[in-house]
Amino acid sequence: MKKNTFYLLVIFLLYSFINFNFIKPTDFSACSFISSACTVDLTNPITGLKVDSVQNIIYGKTPAATGFKDVLYEKDRCDGLSNQPTTCETYSDSLRYNVFFPDSINNQRISYSSCGLPVIIMFHGGSFFECSSLNNRGITYLCRELSKRGFIVFNVEYRRGVLPDNRSSPNPIFNFVSAQQLLALYRASQDARGAIRTIIYKQRVNDNGGRFQIDTSSIFIGGISAGSLIAMNAAYYEFQYQNDQGYAGVSSVLGDIDQDFYIGDTTIEYLPKIRGVLDMWGGMSIDISKKNNPRSFFNNNNYFPPLIAFQGLNDNIFPVDTASIYYSFDSSASKKTNFNVERNCLVSGTSLSLDTRRDTADAYGIGAEVLFRIFNYKGVSVEVYIDCDMAHGLDDDGVNFKSDFGTGYNNQDSVYSYIAGRTNTFFIAILKNIDDSLGRSRFVECRNNRVKCNISDNAACSYSVNDENNYTCDDYFNP
Repeated sequence: MKKNTFYLLVIFLLYSFINFNFIKPTDFSACSFISSACTVDLTNPITGLKVDSVQNIIYGKTPAATGFKDVLYEKDRCDGLSNQPTTCETYSDSLRYNVFFPDSINNQRISYSSCGLPVIIMFHGGSFFECSSLNNRGITYLCRELSKRGFIVFNVEYRRGVLPDNRSSPNPIFNFVSAQQLLALYRASQDARGAIRTIIYKQRVNDNGGRFQIDTSSIFIGGISAGSLIAMNAAYYEFQYQNDQGYAGVSSVLGDIDQDFYIGDTTIEYLPKIRGVLDMWGGMSIDISKKNNPRSFFNNNNYFPPLIAFQGLNDNIFPVDTASIYYSFDSSASKKTNFNVERNCLVSGTSLSLDTRRDTADAYGIGAEVLFRIFNYKGVSVEVYIDCDMAHGLDDDGVNFKSDFGTGYNNQDSVYSYIAGRTNTFFIAILKNIDDSLGRSRFVECRNNRVKCNISDNAACSYSVNDENNYTCDDYFNP
């Protein structure tokens, strides 16, 4: 071999080695996900996809904006100091969220330079108790499962603190609702709206370190239990009067539902950007005067995004169908707390006082079954999953696990993964504008096996699509 030829060969091999080992192949583009979404089975996580996260991003204005307050009740603490008096905090840096995002696929870094991915903004459960948290295992696991299927997922913290009235109301299934519970729900709903606006704002100014980009025209929101309440409040309570009717005029002491406490201020209009909602064993509270026509509560809505909902027949916290809601009428003589009145940590006024009539319903609760009928009436896409054995939330793992939605799974993780698969698949159908052609939409104790963008019915149900509106858990228990 000639000397020059040898040198050329060495240079070529060295060049090839450098390119192969140090120059990455073209990065996988985030644009590719949506364009090819209909070819991917999202029942399971996307093969080869790795998820990364960013933790503890603050969305409250710091220092706190004027009027921002957060109650810390003596009897609802997680610091072991239950003998401390009730206080009113003003630390807005407790408003944080974690982000889970697709980072690489088959060891190729995902490029966000040209496209953002659709986003799901999630809110955890916990009945608004102080000890609940965005770090609860269930919500963290679910957020990762949702992100493993190609979405950027935000897990949002919100203000908590509540004193529940544990006395049974005239409705034998539910307890009275205290003034403290209504205030907690309203504060959390203010935070949820502020978090959504902040997420949009941070994308606009590219304040995410360049690690991910979201498509602000493709925003989905959802939650578990209490988190589902505030997600649906953000999506469907479009007007202040709906909040006042649903929550006893709490705005008189906490101000408007849209407050300027957050980095994303009130000039950001998020409602047109909400493409769909995930409801996990939640519900909505509406004006008692709408009892005989619940859908009329939403007659003036300009926006009404599609819904996917999961709930148990035996839910004793939020009704799967309907329930009259009774507010705490007074304080029991044997209890220190007056559940009918709250004076702590208000923005304006001196107290919130509820209706004192013990036997008169104050609001009306609607769950997944009623929502299914409302959405169908309005011609808006909906998928509802009913478990005939489930109470409020998934069972503890074990041999008696029942809350499986007809899948046959016997543990929470598997059911959460199933819910993630169904949710991501439904949301992709919305993005691809085929959600109104999916056929079967009500799944009573039966598994939905639809994959990709198929619109044919392939559910493992014992009843036909034509019978789905009439099939009940009674039919399941007594075939």
